[in-house]
Amino acid sequence: MNLIVFQDKLYHVKRTVLESKLRPDFNNDTFRQWTRTDIILRKDGVMYACELIADAVIESETSENFFGE
Repeated sequence: MNLIVFQDKLYHVKRTVLESKLRPDFNNDTFRQWTRTDIILRKDGVMYACELIADAVIESETSENFFGE
């Protein structure tokens, strides 16, 4: 299971897609609905379709969070 910490919230990565594989008129909302996820994150040319883990408590971070914050 891939996890991402973003803005002090924990997300489960359900799908990743390279932005270079998408059409220029690609719609993020359609992708989010199709993957049934809460948020689409982007970093280094990759799109991450993520679902919030609502009851997660982050006690300590062992690695850098998603955007290096």
